[in-house]
Amino acid sequence: MEINPGALFQADKADNERRVKAPGSLVGLRGIPILLKEYITTKDKLNSTSGSFALLGSVVPRDAGVVVKLRKAAAIIFGKGSLSGWSAFLSVRTPRGFSARDGQRKNPYVLSADPCGSSSGSAISVAANLAKTSF
Repeated sequence: MEINPGALFQADKADNERRVKAPGSLVGLRGIPILLKEYITTKDKLNSTSGSFALLGSVVPRDAGVVVKLRKAAAIIFGKGSLSGWSAFLSVRTPRGFSARDGQRKNPYVLSADPCGSSSGSAISVAANLAKTSF
């Protein structure tokens, strides 16, 4: 999991807006923290590597379409959740929930249970209450 370094600033800004604006005047996802799957691209300091060191530090030309919509709705991009390396398409023998960059993820309640494949980081983060929702 990777945390957006600007998330706290965005949360403070949303809290201040809530304090000064009339109740009900703020709409959309203002101030709601959203965790993204690690391969959803963002044009900020978050990496989009699909769990691989090969893409670490790569620069993308723009936010993914869903990120544009989330930002427009004033959601806070809290960070990115790990995923199975290359969304589990690299090998049929790689364990579900494993990536070279982040290692093996486990179900937070039953360590021997399936961590939910390519969405493992997102599912684990929401299940463990590290994020309210994830894409």
